[in-house]
Amino acid sequence: MNLSKSFIFYDEYSRYDINNPYYIISITVEEIKYDNDINSYYNITYKYNFMNSPDMSNFENYLYKTNFDNIDENHNNDIIYKNPLTEKLIEYLLMSDCELKKLTGDTTPQKYRLNIIKSLSLF
Repeated sequence: MNLSKSFIFYDEYSRYDINNPYYIISITVEEIKYDNDINSYYNITYKYNFMNSPDMSNFENYLYKTNFDNIDENHNNDIIYKNPLTEKLIEYLLMSDCELKKLTGDTTPQKYRLNIIKSLSLF
């Protein structure tokens, strides 16, 4: 299994406008096995593209620290054990915003996905 999806993230506390700064997270999930190991793992990679900011470093710091406050600043990869819980988290992580919105209650799909990313970083 090798899946890739990209999602737009923006400052949810200001009015969304495509001309405002935002970033795109490209997420790739690859199922892997190590030699002499019967278990499967997920290799999850994150690539961040920051857009529409004249001073990109300030914008990156602001959005990154706002959304990823508990994750290392250079966080771009997780390898986690595959089990029923992590399978479901990966499924939700890669859902479209429209699909995810039906399952998140009062939480926006963007915030919900960020919480999944944070959760996966703890495994």
